[in-house]
Amino acid sequence: MNNKSLYFTLYFFEGAPIGLIWWTIPTLLSVNGIGVDVITTILAFATLPWALKFLLGPLADRFLYKNNHHALTIVSLQGLMVLTLSWIALTGVHSKLLSLMVVLLSVCSAAQDVVIDAWAIARVEEEHRGSVNGAMQAGMLSGKWIFGPGLLIALDQVDWRWATGGLILLICGNMSYLLLRYGRDQKVIAPVLETLSYKSLSFITKRKFLILGVIALLSAFSLEAITGITTPLLIKQGFIETKVGWLLSGTLFTMLLGGLLGGKLSDKFSAKTIFFWSGLCLAPIVILVGLFDKTSAPTLLVASLYLSYALVGAFTASSYAYYMEQAKGSMEATKFTFLMAITNLCESSSAYTTGQLAVAPGSYLKAFTVCGIISLVGLTLLKQNKLEAKHD
Repeated sequence: MNNKSLYFTLYFFEGAPIGLIWWTIPTLLSVNGIGVDVITTILAFATLPWALKFLLGPLADRFLYKNNHHALTIVSLQGLMVLTLSWIALTGVHSKLLSLMVVLLSVCSAAQDVVIDAWAIARVEEEHRGSVNGAMQAGMLSGKWIFGPGLLIALDQVDWRWATGGLILLICGNMSYLLLRYGRDQKVIAPVLETLSYKSLSFITKRKFLILGVIALLSAFSLEAITGITTPLLIKQGFIETKVGWLLSGTLFTMLLGGLLGGKLSDKFSAKTIFFWSGLCLAPIVILVGLFDKTSAPTLLVASLYLSYALVGAFTASSYAYYMEQAKGSMEATKFTFLMAITNLCESSSAYTTGQLAVAPGSYLKAFTVCGIISLVGLTLLKQNKLEAKHD
């Protein structure tokens, strides 16, 4: 299995639980009358583990420097995910502990993400990072679709709990592959550090990473706003669960195409260029989604959703490639994980902000406009950032 196939597969198993958390469960809650403010609050808490995952970066840099180190750690975390998913499948969405289980699943997924990204940084050559990030996003989106929109389409024939059981079996199969293929692979692929010290996080105070942190926190606000509340928005427009599933399938397909194209363009031109222009185009399109919601124009709303998700794909692939460039060097896993954690903090902040602003009828336009303005501030800072990546 080459790098693209490996990281496609690993990101598939990152995307699958997210499909359940971000689309299937919110749709079931929304259909049962739970408000968008409550749903987005649950999602905001579920995102927090991803925002704190950079604290695991020093552990990854200290202890994960061989192929089997990464593989065995991923297997352990996926085993914990299996236990959490089993609980959710057995208790259902009406369980009083659902929020807690969703957060625990996010903890396992976020920790797994740290290990996978550290493995990718250590293994993938610089000239292939854009295309590998495109493959990662393709894997992520495939997992999201099957256990998000795809599952919603099939709800009339398949109980979501049985589908969760199928996911558990797939994860077990992936665990077996990693054990057989990499369980005894002792090849050293990353620098070996003699000590573990959280003083390594001192890079956060450097001007370069302060600027990058602000860019990561603000630039994706539009992206997170639209992806965080697409399901409640469509339910509000009167679409039934299966119709929502088909519509989300279309958005994820365009996001997949955008991610693959954005990755290739990042390799051909520069990740920063594609990052900037995809974000600059995305912000006004997301505002148009809010406008079409307010004017009750469902056809135009769906069309603008498709376009916005294509830009989301390009934005994600190019921004991740850009952050990888900035993190390369000493303590690279810690640095990259920190930047990814800030993007997840953006996700949590944007979801909560959008949910609170979108409670009143017709207020999605207001929410998306606020998030669009915040994104433009971050993109302006990205454009003006002249600090070059220094592999220190």
